[in-house]
This record gives sequence, structure tokens and C-alpha cells, in this order.
Amino acid sequence: MKESKAVISTWGDFLHSKGDLEAIEIHRLDGMCWMPFLTAPPGALKTRMEVFPEGQLCIATEEGELCAIVTTNRIDWNGETGSLGTWHDVAGNEQTCRETYRSDGNTLCLLSLSVAPASRGRNLAKTLLRGVSLLAERLNLEFVIVPARPNMYSKSVIDAHRSGAPIPEFDQYALSRRADGSPLDPWLRTLTTCLGMEITQIVDNAMVVEIEEYQFMSSKQSDWALLHSPDGPAWWVNETGFIYQERDGRLVYREKNVWCVLRRSPVNRTNDLPYRSSTTEGRRL
Repeated sequence: MKESKAVISTWGDFLHSKGDLEAIEIHRLDGMCWMPFLTAPPGALKTRMEVFPEGQLCIATEEGELCAIVTTNRIDWNGETGSLGTWHDVAGNEQTCRETYRSDGNTLCLLSLSVAPASRGRNLAKTLLRGVSLLAERLNLEFVIVPARPNMYSKSVIDAHRSGAPIPEFDQYALSRRADGSPLDPWLRTLTTCLGMEITQIVDNAMVVEIEEYQFMSSKQSDWALLHSPDGPAWWVNETGFIYQERDGRLVYREKNVWCVLRRSPVNRTNDLPYRSSTTEGRRL
């Protein structure tokens, strides 16, 4: 059967075509790709679209099925890697970008990229990354930055745990290279090869989420494992980070990120961004 072509557009254009004023489809896909305690709060993605409409891109089939989304924020950054903070520093406390967006900012920050499970394996992530690159070019920005989550670190952890081997340190894994010099992790490799980004630094506690006990129990899956992580006893939950139990009994999800940076040479451009480009090309951040 012939594969349906996919089209890249802004969230606004896609949702307008569907008559979806509340961004229900966007939140639905986000929920398919993340643990419940990591999904965007109700209304947050809709607000990001209102704050920075051109920075929210998606891919859908010609029949209107949503396949993948990417969300970005425009901020101002001094270019010093030591000043890069956490994911929440960019998204804001309410994860809406309303507090942090700068209309004259010099930097485009990719916050998350999600691909529907049924659409993975078709290079949709690379297609969206090219859209992000074109957006930075059209807006004449100096930097594109990503607080990246090495997507195979979780597998390396559980594989080591099940084989009785030491749990790999995040920092060591994130900076590991293949024989050809490219990053060992597939997602970091995609960012460096597709966008030409540089891995700059690792941020501890890049994302910290307090989890209620009922959330933990309702989210718990049969393959979750209690293990001795490099930072102490923790629950492996098939994500980049772990769930820890604090001394006061609270459950807290903590993860590290890797800041990747692309330094551009801004020039004056007036070209319109070709959002609607056909592709038959899937994945997540």
C-alpha cells in the first residue's frame, strides 16, 4: 500500500484545518510519548503556540493524522555555555514560555520533540529539525540550543542492571564516542550530524518533577525496576532520569540533560519559511 505523504506546518495551521481551538490533538500526541508526570500541564502547549506561534511545528499526513510535533522558544542568551541553566529556566515555571519568551531574542531553544509511536522509523525527527534550522535562519538568530536527553541512556542502564554490571554514569555515557568520533547516543548523534550542533556541557537536575504517590502507582509499569543508580537507590522508569525517594518521603523525578549548541552567522534574510513541504519521512527528543 502506498505510504501517505506527510506535510510540515505550524501547529496553528494544522489545528485551524481541524477546527481544534484548544490544541487537543497536540496534547494527545504529547501524552502518547511521555510518562504522565512528564507531560505538559493542561493548556501549556496551547499557550506556547499563542506566545510563539511560528516556533511550534508539526508533521501530519495529507489525511490530517498528526504524526510528530516540536516545540521551541525564542530567548535571549549571551552565548556563554556556563550560563545555560535547566529546561525549566527556558520553559518557565508553568512551562508555557510566557515568562521567558523574547520577541527580539537571539536564540532558538528546542524544548521537546515527540513522534507518535505508529510514525516512528521514518526520519520525521530529522524533518522537524530541518524545519527548526530553517526557522532560525528566517528569524536571523545567532544560536540554536537544545537541552538534549540521550535517548538510549535508559536502555544502557537497564541492560547493565539486568546483567549485574555497574550502572553507567550519565556523564560518561553522554560524552562517549564511536570509532568514527561521532556521539555514541543516537539522538546526540542526530543533533550533531543533522544540525551541526556541538555538545557543550551536562546539567544536573535539568528537569525536576515532584510526583504524588497516586501518580507513581497509577503510572507504574511492570518493567520498572528499583536499582542502585550512581546517585543512590532509585526507580528506573524507562526515561532519561530516575525517581528518587527523598528523606522526607517525597517522590521526585530527576534527570540530567546535555546542552547542545549551534552557533550561527546571522545575515539579513527576507525569505519566507517554506513550512509546507512534502516528505515521506519518525522519533522524539
